[in-house]
Amino acid sequence: MVGAGRDNVAATGPGSAAANFLLALEAMAKLADIVGATDDRARFATTLTQMRAAFDAQFWNETTASYAAHSLHTQTLNALALVSNAPSESHRAAATASLVADVEARGDHLTVGSTGAPHLLQALTDSGHHDVALRLALQETWPSWGFWLTGNETLGVSGGTCWESWLGDDTHNHIFVK
Repeated sequence: MVGAGRDNVAATGPGSAAANFLLALEAMAKLADIVGATDDRARFATTLTQMRAAFDAQFWNETTASYAAHSLHTQTLNALALVSNAPSESHRAAATASLVADVEARGDHLTVGSTGAPHLLQALTDSGHHDVALRLALQETWPSWGFWLTGNETLGVSGGTCWESWLGDDTHNHIFVK
């Protein structure tokens, strides 16, 4: 069953915040390198390595073999973990497999919100799952990016906007960029 209401895209909470912190640390290390601040780059890189290990230890869920405790958060949390390079070698393959299995089990439909959307396709393609990413990107039935573009929504909302939830029952015109 494809489900995509408000509950499935919210409440990824601490895991998504921590993964976004990792992405910010990585950006700071790159910026310090670009401007020649070698001491700062080393400090950010060291902190990033430590925080990736802490993320992996804190958020890996052995029961689900994923970074998500709830299946509706699998796409967001696994994509964020993968693009932030947080998984240990022992968890990377399982997180990738869990992500791919979730997308396929949902018939190539989305459960991500604005937090996971910018990273989902990158996580799939970086792990060599170009076919899954392409099917997901080309999907035109609800819930999908293509559904927004085709204007097939039945909720009285004009087509082509980015909704806060896949139900389209709240705010619209959100921008999901990376």
